[in-house]
Amino acid sequence: MAKRIDIVQNYLKEKNIDALLLKSKTMKKWMSTMTGSGCKILITQSKGYLILDGRYLTEAKETEFDLEIVLIILIQQAVTI
Repeated sequence: MAKRIDIVQNYLKEKNIDALLLKSKTMKKWMSTMTGSGCKILITQSKGYLILDGRYLTEAKETEFDLEIVLIILIQQAVTI
């Protein structure tokens, strides 16, 4: 469960910043959210998002209630040269 979202959102509003993308493990730990390399946290002035790949989807559904989950689906395509 993500914590400190209110603190970040208040800061964004105070400084008139649209959004903040958290990628570092340290910042994700500070937010008390998932820390895997495939997880990113996007916080806007009004919402919070957990952006992740499929490896983390089950855990996110079970633990993250404060952030909207956004699943990234990567499509690999072979190219002939």
